Amino acid sequence: HVVMELDFRLIFPEEFITGLLDEGLREDGRATDQIRTTTINTGSISSADGSCVVRTGGSCVTCGIKAELGNPSQNQPKQGFIVCNIELASVTSSQSHMTTSAISQTIYDILIGSKYIDLDSLCVSEEQLCWVLYVDVMCLSVDGSLLDISLLSVVTALKDVQLPSVNIESGMPKVSLEILKPLSLGPLPTCITFGLHNKWSPLVDPTEEEKALCNGLMTISFTNTSMIAGLYKFGGVSLSSDSLQRCMKIAKKHCTTYHKLIESTLNSTSI
Repeated sequence: HVVMELDFRLIFPEEFITGLLDEGLREDGRATDQIRTTTINTGSISSADGSCVVRTGGSCVTCGIKAELGNPSQNQPKQGFIVCNIELASVTSSQSHMTTSAISQTIYDILIGSKYIDLDSLCVSEEQLCWVLYVDVMCLSVDGSLLDISLLSVVTALKDVQLPSVNIESGMPKVSLEILKPLSLGPLPTCITFGLHNKWSPLVDPTEEEKALCNGLMTISFTNTSMIAGLYKFGGVSLSSDSLQRCMKIAKKHCTTYHKLIESTLNSTSI
């Protein structure tokens, strides 16, 4: 019986997973409102000013941040810059509802909208000098929730960044590596993605195979101060007000789980 079931899974993967979901079940044993186990490791890239590796199920991403000095723009002379870039490793094949450039832009919007990163704090000298943070995320393997774990890696890596002090002397920047300071960061945002289908309850943290069977996706972001930092919906599935409120409640709960995971990870690495 088990062999026949495995054969059916191999030959008809979509039908196998659909059959489970029709009964409110998932292949990995999770309830529809459960996330997968997530691990975070910081300081994994020695050449970066801040770095992080995040694993969730079969998904794994690394984030490296490099800080460089540059010139503020004429439009925003009191601000620095943060530049986000997401890349898929050649071995991965994600049929994502979002392109990597769209994910990069969404992460930027959440970082700025939540006030997690204050661009004014990256200014060294008005109109003269500022910090530019280059945020590079590499997706080594993708099995769903790419936006969720990419954002998780970015916000954690930003907490790992230490910048040297910089002074302007005779019109020239003088960098002191003896004094390193962490970034000035605000409310911590994380996000949760739901797979949407006309027949099933919203699937929290869908795998890549589950996502392929869904008619749409919805991602909800909350900060650790319980403020909503973003809501993004892709696809034509309509949600009732009650269903949306339930998703908001579930997202808030799991975002809190991620916030606690980040803090515990940072506390354990600082001991």
